[in-house]
Amino acid sequence: MDETDEKILKDYSSKRQRPRLLQNRELILGLHGLGATLKEIADTLNEKKQISVPQCTLSRFINRQEQSPPKRPNPKTPEKMALDEAAPLTATTTTAISSAVKPATRDEEAWRKIEELRNRPSQQDPTEKPFDYDPTKPLTLVREKEKT
Repeated sequence: MDETDEKILKDYSSKRQRPRLLQNRELILGLHGLGATLKEIADTLNEKKQISVPQCTLSRFINRQEQSPPKRPNPKTPEKMALDEAAPLTATTTTAISSAVKPATRDEEAWRKIEELRNRPSQQDPTEKPFDYDPTKPLTLVREKEKT
């Protein structure tokens, strides 16, 4: 490595910059909340902040910001931690008791009906053929009058 490379590495800031849209998150979401269109938001960012952003990027950014949960959850207090530890025990006991008392669920009833339908006798008379097939003749429609 020569001296120029070392100087570049020495002068390089290791601090990572936040993306431009995240730096202006409040402005973008505020304008969107006030009913500004994506074009108006993009024009405002271009004029006031000298940030050129396509409308599709703004749309994805706004959707992601509105749908994403908070990045840092609130720290749990000792009371909340005690409740979380006790919750699985109560949940398993109540489900075991309630499942013993419940009648057949809808899924079991649906599967029972499906089995009944599968086991029912066929409604079509097996002796009656729906059509006659002769490989030497071309296929034609059989009219109701011709059947009788």
